[in-house]
Amino acid sequence: MQRVLIMTNSLKIFITCSCATFIVFFAWRPKFNVLIKQQNRTMVKIQSSDAHKGVDNKNKKDIWHIESSRFPIGVDISLAAEQVKKIWKRSDAKYICYDCQKVCGGWGDRMAGIASSFMWALMTNRKYVIQQNFPCALTTVYKPNLVNWASDLPNGLTTKHITLIDNHKFMPNKIKNPSTHIDGRYPYDIISFRVNQDWIEGFQNPIYEKRLTQLGFNTSELKMDNVFPKLHSLLFKLQDSIQKRLNNFIVNAKTRFNTLLICAQIRMGVNPSIPHDVGPPRNKLEFLSVVWEFLSQFNNSDQHRIFITTDSEDVRQTAKRLFPNTIVDTEGIITHVDRTPNRSQACQGMQKVSLDFHIQTYCDVLMISRSNFGEYGAHLRNSKEGVYGFFNGTIVKGYPPYIIRSQ
Repeated sequence: MQRVLIMTNSLKIFITCSCATFIVFFAWRPKFNVLIKQQNRTMVKIQSSDAHKGVDNKNKKDIWHIESSRFPIGVDISLAAEQVKKIWKRSDAKYICYDCQKVCGGWGDRMAGIASSFMWALMTNRKYVIQQNFPCALTTVYKPNLVNWASDLPNGLTTKHITLIDNHKFMPNKIKNPSTHIDGRYPYDIISFRVNQDWIEGFQNPIYEKRLTQLGFNTSELKMDNVFPKLHSLLFKLQDSIQKRLNNFIVNAKTRFNTLLICAQIRMGVNPSIPHDVGPPRNKLEFLSVVWEFLSQFNNSDQHRIFITTDSEDVRQTAKRLFPNTIVDTEGIITHVDRTPNRSQACQGMQKVSLDFHIQTYCDVLMISRSNFGEYGAHLRNSKEGVYGFFNGTIVKGYPPYIIRSQ
């Protein structure tokens, strides 16, 4: 066994090596101490098979860029994984289906609907299937991890289709408050939900406490930001082509051990890039000066890289102009998976959407605006550290879901 201590002005690295293990612990000292407080870190290690997968041969020597990233923070899904195996071994198990074969919301809305309906499946010992072909199959970007959600539903079973898009009353009325279990009130063989809402807190109902414990969920912290990383990990692995693009992005962005990735998710709403968006504008152009000022403190290519994910090509190009030496970008046109009329174009754009979504999980500083896309990216990152909310021209330090909902 060998132990090596490497020290620089901004970084301490402790490395423990043996023939079987490679563990890295970080203690960062960022110069911008106003933004990130020094604290103990939990090392995150991507499984080597995933970290190396698809990375260009010329970059394999630089895999440490990926393996040493502080984020996303890992999750323990062992108890839930065991329960999933038991469910799929049952020949008599019923089904929950997430249905997205027409309008069902943007990427963040879909993550909410998938997480909520999957949680229902886990709570009722049902198999879980995703049927999404709008604008195209979810399997273009994801493949099953521990749950075979891409399987077909059997024929000849009793089926109930329930549409709950933007329905805020279903969770409190049907999950959180009733004194009877949902399994008894919804006996159908297949329940198909088209939903874009967060139901997680509804399962704090004492009726479900025993099952939550079996699944390894902390009943006192049963909120989407705590649960989503586990649910997502049980369900999904990126398709190899997307994983390759993600790995190569991180390798190119984190050029040194102490390079920090600074990210801003800027949702504008209706704009020339997404002319068919609906609802009031999410942000105004005059608000963006606050974002550029925030990012300008990181405009040092020796220490930082800046990444912008946005629904506006104008915002994207402005960022490139303002930060030409620090900006890193992902190729592809800007689309909305639900509101880009050309389905072929929307399907192509879904690859960039999924890539940008996962890049957020690697950000050392993540600023998000009022959008489920940014909020669920922050959930999957699995840490409140270094997260900021941008709303009504103001940037606030803290975990955005609670900041934004209180405005």
